[in-house]
Amino acid sequence: MGCYAPNIINTVCRTKKWQTIVPGGYFHYNSWMFESSNGVKFIKNMRANKAFLGASGVNYKLGVTCSYIYEVETRKAVINSSDVRILVVDSSKFGEVKVGHFAELSDFNIIITDTEIPEDYSKSIKEMGIQLYMI
Repeated sequence: MGCYAPNIINTVCRTKKWQTIVPGGYFHYNSWMFESSNGVKFIKNMRANKAFLGASGVNYKLGVTCSYIYEVETRKAVINSSDVRILVVDSSKFGEVKVGHFAELSDFNIIITDTEIPEDYSKSIKEMGIQLYMI
């Protein structure tokens, strides 16, 4: 499993059946992620069956966004290196737009959120053929 966030690394390293790979780089305390050009190259050379990504904003027109521009290349590399792409966001992120665009809704196969997702978004997501799980 490849990972660029220490809070996730801490969790997955406890599971002995997964091999964890950390690309490293500069640690950004604001977003709790590691980032570097070497890390992006490393991720681009890896392949994953499934990728789980979060986002700060999900908008019909302007896509899936993150709060910091330095997150964009790492997130794009993960998306492009993964077979199944899973977006995990709480319902407050729908309708929001942040500075760093890294994907379109259609780039994801699965979206996991809570039951407070706006109805227009849940309807559109299902119409796009994206699996939607509301927990």
